[in-house]
Amino acid sequence: MKTAYTSLLFLAIGILAFLLLKQCNSSSAAEEELARLQRNALAMSDTLKIIKSENGRMVVEKSSLELKVSELNSDQKALIKRLEFSNAKQPEMIIQTEVVYRDTGIKATSTVAKTTDSTGNFKLSYTPTLPGKNKFAISGDVPYLLRKLRDSGSLSKYAVFPNGDAKLTVEQTIDVVAGLYTDPETKLLKIRLSTDFPGISFANVNGIKIVDNAESRRALRDSRKNFGVGFNLGYGLGFTPSGYNLGPYLGIGIHYSPKILQF
Repeated sequence: MKTAYTSLLFLAIGILAFLLLKQCNSSSAAEEELARLQRNALAMSDTLKIIKSENGRMVVEKSSLELKVSELNSDQKALIKRLEFSNAKQPEMIIQTEVVYRDTGIKATSTVAKTTDSTGNFKLSYTPTLPGKNKFAISGDVPYLLRKLRDSGSLSKYAVFPNGDAKLTVEQTIDVVAGLYTDPETKLLKIRLSTDFPGISFANVNGIKIVDNAESRRALRDSRKNFGVGFNLGYGLGFTPSGYNLGPYLGIGIHYSPKILQF
């Protein structure tokens, strides 16, 4: 009798401990969810901040949102769609960057290539020396027509007119470094971008971190298909009209995978 009472006592203590642990986990999850919502509120009001803009180097940063799959709006879903992920994959982080390039100091060299006495091309070339891995080059032809306007004795006047479309080739490499960090004070996830390409500025930066929780995993699993068609390769027991045999097999077939068994 005493043994049974002791067993029941330990069972009751175990159940209470389990309920207490579950309650603690629920409270902790609720606190983290509240903190996430507060961080998102701060991130939504955050604007692009310029950390450094001198000597040809631009450094900016902006807070990122932390969203569940069910919280994504149509524009955010469209960004993910542009990444060409299959239904079985989900990005952990999405970063959208808008870059503006403006350069008013271009001084291109030009040469003249005559094709006839009255026509030819201005050949343009612009290849500045840029820092780091940045590259920029413009080359091309601008066709012209040389036409005589007046001829009076030994005095002749000519004018140059466009003679078709200009053909330009532009080659550009912009070196951009991106990094993520968590602000130690606000716990906000920050996106920082840097470039030393002259004339480059960042118009905007948008970041979304997909929250990895049961709800997001369930939404991803629900988007998958139960049935599929594909190649099957394996080793097992096969049945045929003449009997059965054990061994390797290769074939094409239809497979069924319940969503409850998909991970």
